[in-house]
Amino acid sequence: MLQLKDVVCRSLDLDRLTVSWGLEDTVESPQDYDFHVQRSGSPGGEWDTVSPQALVDTYIFVDVQAGLLHNWAKLYYRIRVVKRATGEEAFYPNVPASLRAEPPLDALEMSRQELILLKEFVGRKCWLFKRRTSGAKCPECWDPRAMQRVKSKCLSCYGTSWAGGYHRPIEFYCAIAPTAQVPQNVPPVGELQLENSTGWTIFFPPVDPRDVIVEPENVRWLVHNRVYTERVRAPVKQQFQIHRVSPGDMEFALPLDVDPATLDPTAVRQFYNPVNPDVVADGLEGLFSRVGV
Repeated sequence: MLQLKDVVCRSLDLDRLTVSWGLEDTVESPQDYDFHVQRSGSPGGEWDTVSPQALVDTYIFVDVQAGLLHNWAKLYYRIRVVKRATGEEAFYPNVPASLRAEPPLDALEMSRQELILLKEFVGRKCWLFKRRTSGAKCPECWDPRAMQRVKSKCLSCYGTSWAGGYHRPIEFYCAIAPTAQVPQNVPPVGELQLENSTGWTIFFPPVDPRDVIVEPENVRWLVHNRVYTERVRAPVKQQFQIHRVSPGDMEFALPLDVDPATLDPTAVRQFYNPVNPDVVADGLEGLFSRVGV
């Protein structure tokens, strides 16, 4: 099976984005394989094939429907490799490529150390719902004439106006600070129980404003803002301010398919071998192996 390397996104235009890749050394013929370029608004999918036909012995694709006019929206790409004779397929890279600064070696090492800290000592397993920022409008609540939503608490878009509302949840480790619980009396509504907190994680998965974070106890947080720690413009760490979602809000309708009986959200705490990246980075393969750290 062919193996790809150096999947890179580049663009200096607002209406197109170039995806390129290379091959690892092999004795197989590239003519026996088809390449399909797939795109998503989230690194966790869902994925749409954007190459109009299979690419054969071709290692560059220009996406002319990228639509890069949204400051916060990010597009993620991966290559589906299919062996024509058997139908065997593989996807590259393990971590989808996006338009961002390539991290230097020391930045990747800093992120690896942060990931070890999260997975062994201070982090917990959570899930990130990334809010949709493009695509089809909601067929139930969006009025194309008025150009606005005409229905509240729509279960088709969860109040986002985009069909589906959010992408598939992404499992990751993050740390959330303790919160102060201060009730506020607001006539005529009554008592409001508001909570705000802060959290942090490594640069992946990317956390953006209005995304939803779910803790194992079904405590749900709405991301208010996020700031990166960067090394020569390459993200190393994310810190974000979050607001607790009140029960009954639309964000509680987001489905999370997790078996509570087998869920272990606590940190790995591998005291016997606390710096083994092959074990600690399980589930995030490819984040650091590209440059051998």
